[in-house]
Amino acid sequence: MLRIHNTLTRRKEDFVPLEAGRVRMYVCGITVYDYCHVGHGRMFVVFDSVVRWLRASHGKCRTTSQAIGSRNRCVTAWARRDRGCGPAAVAQGDPGAGAAT
Repeated sequence: MLRIHNTLTRRKEDFVPLEAGRVRMYVCGITVYDYCHVGHGRMFVVFDSVVRWLRASHGKCRTTSQAIGSRNRCVTAWARRDRGCGPAAVAQGDPGAGAAT
Protein backbone atom coordinates (compact mmCIF):
# COMPACT_ATOMS: atom_id res chain seq x y z
CA MET A 1 0.00 0.00 0.00
CA LEU A 2 1.22 3.47 -0.86
CA ARG A 3 0.67 6.16 1.75
CA ILE A 4 1.11 9.79 0.76
CA HIS A 5 0.89 13.09 2.59
CA ASN A 6 -2.23 14.98 1.57
CA THR A 7 -1.37 18.67 1.88
CA LEU A 8 -5.08 19.56 1.94
CA THR A 9 -5.91 17.44 5.00
CA ARG A 10 -2.36 17.48 6.42
CA ARG A 11 -2.52 13.73 7.00
CA LYS A 12 -0.97 10.60 5.55
CA GLU A 13 -3.57 8.74 3.53
CA ASP A 14 -3.73 5.51 1.57
CA PHE A 15 -3.40 6.15 -2.15
CA VAL A 16 -6.58 5.21 -4.01
CA PRO A 17 -6.83 5.97 -7.75
CA LEU A 18 -9.76 8.08 -8.91
CA GLU A 19 -10.47 5.36 -11.50
CA ALA A 20 -9.93 1.70 -10.66
CA GLY A 21 -7.07 0.26 -12.73
CA ARG A 22 -5.87 3.65 -14.00
CA VAL A 23 -3.57 6.25 -12.43
CA ARG A 24 -2.74 9.68 -13.80
CA MET A 25 0.27 11.56 -12.47
CA TYR A 26 1.79 14.98 -13.20
CA VAL A 27 5.47 15.39 -12.43
CA CYS A 28 7.06 18.83 -12.38
CA GLY A 29 10.04 18.69 -14.68
CA ILE A 30 13.45 20.23 -14.29
CA THR A 31 13.96 23.98 -14.50
CA VAL A 32 16.69 24.45 -17.05
CA TYR A 33 18.74 27.60 -16.60
CA ASP A 34 22.28 26.40 -16.02
CA TYR A 35 24.41 23.28 -16.28
CA CYS A 36 22.85 19.87 -15.71
CA HIS A 37 23.49 18.38 -12.26
CA VAL A 38 22.78 15.18 -10.34
CA GLY A 39 19.50 16.56 -8.96
CA HIS A 40 18.02 16.47 -12.47
CA GLY A 41 18.83 12.77 -12.78
CA ARG A 42 17.53 12.04 -9.28
CA MET A 43 14.11 13.41 -10.23
CA PHE A 44 13.86 11.04 -13.20
CA VAL A 45 15.02 8.00 -11.20
CA VAL A 46 12.64 8.63 -8.29
CA PHE A 47 9.56 9.24 -10.40
CA ASP A 48 10.38 6.38 -12.75
CA SER A 49 10.44 4.09 -9.71
CA VAL A 50 7.08 5.46 -8.49
CA VAL A 51 5.51 4.99 -11.94
CA ARG A 52 6.77 1.40 -12.17
CA TRP A 53 5.32 0.61 -8.74
CA LEU A 54 1.98 2.24 -9.65
CA ARG A 55 1.79 0.24 -12.90
CA ALA A 56 2.57 -2.99 -11.09
CA SER A 57 0.02 -2.41 -8.34
CA HIS A 58 -2.76 -0.45 -10.09
CA GLY A 59 -2.53 -1.24 -13.82
CA LYS A 60 -2.19 1.65 -16.24
CA CYS A 61 -0.29 4.77 -15.20
CA ARG A 62 -0.13 7.81 -17.44
CA THR A 63 2.39 10.51 -16.62
CA THR A 64 2.85 14.03 -17.86
CA SER A 65 5.86 16.21 -17.17
CA GLN A 66 7.32 19.47 -18.34
CA ALA A 67 10.82 20.88 -18.56
CA ILE A 68 10.75 24.55 -17.65
CA GLY A 69 13.20 27.11 -18.95
CA SER A 70 12.93 30.46 -17.28
CA ARG A 71 14.09 33.02 -19.82
CA ASN A 72 15.11 35.55 -17.18
CA ARG A 73 17.11 32.98 -15.24
CA CYS A 74 18.75 31.71 -18.44
CA VAL A 75 19.86 35.16 -19.51
CA THR A 76 21.00 36.12 -16.01
CA ALA A 77 23.02 32.94 -15.52
CA TRP A 78 24.56 33.18 -18.98
CA ALA A 79 25.39 36.85 -18.60
CA ARG A 80 27.06 36.43 -15.22
CA ARG A 81 28.90 33.23 -15.97
CA ASP A 82 30.02 33.76 -19.54
CA ARG A 83 30.06 37.53 -19.94
CA GLY A 84 30.74 38.94 -16.50
CA CYS A 85 27.84 41.38 -16.74
CA GLY A 86 24.19 41.76 -15.88
CA PRO A 87 21.17 40.84 -18.01
CA ALA A 88 20.35 44.49 -18.77
CA ALA A 89 23.63 44.84 -20.67
CA VAL A 90 22.81 41.68 -22.65
CA ALA A 91 19.31 43.02 -23.45
CA GLN A 92 20.83 46.29 -24.69
CA GLY A 93 23.14 44.36 -26.99
CA ASP A 94 26.35 45.29 -25.18
CA PRO A 95 27.21 42.37 -22.88
CA GLY A 96 30.78 43.55 -22.36
CA ALA A 97 29.76 46.95 -21.00
CA GLY A 98 27.84 46.19 -17.81
CA ALA A 99 28.99 45.15 -14.40
CA ALA A 100 27.40 42.08 -12.82
CA THR A 101 24.12 43.01 -11.13
